[in-house]
Amino acid sequence: MPSFDGLSVTALYLLPGAEYRSMLSIRPSERGDLRSVLNLLSLTGLPRSGVRSSFANFLIAEQDGSLVGCVGLELFGASAMLRSVAVHPSLQRRGIGSKLVAAAIALAESKGVDRIFLLTQSQADFFKRFGFREVNREEFDEPVRKSVLYSRSCPMSATGMRLRIGEGSQADPSQRYDSTNLSPPRGVLECGRHTKRTPSS
Repeated sequence: MPSFDGLSVTALYLLPGAEYRSMLSIRPSERGDLRSVLNLLSLTGLPRSGVRSSFANFLIAEQDGSLVGCVGLELFGASAMLRSVAVHPSLQRRGIGSKLVAAAIALAESKGVDRIFLLTQSQADFFKRFGFREVNREEFDEPVRKSVLYSRSCPMSATGMRLRIGEGSQADPSQRYDSTNLSPPRGVLECGRHTKRTPSS
């Protein structure tokens, strides 16, 4: 399980399924990552609104010096909104998205968050593997409703989900934290333009 103590901590993974084996690192975002993250969100059809204001709480997946994925948190005291789970299309279905989500949960816990919310159009089953449960929008904590994702960027048809950090331990720990056996389906992981899934070759 990745751990964060408020400083720059990097988690290293060995990526399987490639023509050559390479290291994937997940690290805190840096100011210079912003443009690449915005480009990746555009490429995967995810909202860019609100990224700049919460960028200090983004994590970056990097392979061979290239930014290949990201995930973000919007913090509201003891609550947080999980957002911007994105992986470059050429590297999907290799577990990178799962590692990013697990790292984001660890980061949120290290910051005293005990409830994480998200909105997704098509990947509720993916997030359930980490302990998230479907909830009505009315059940989102009041501070989280200030998120631009809640108020403007995500359609009303998006599924609301909540993870209570303590309840997440009821899920299979290997799925929630290590996640080496999880490959997110092709397409977007949260609200935004849905990319049609295609069978893996």
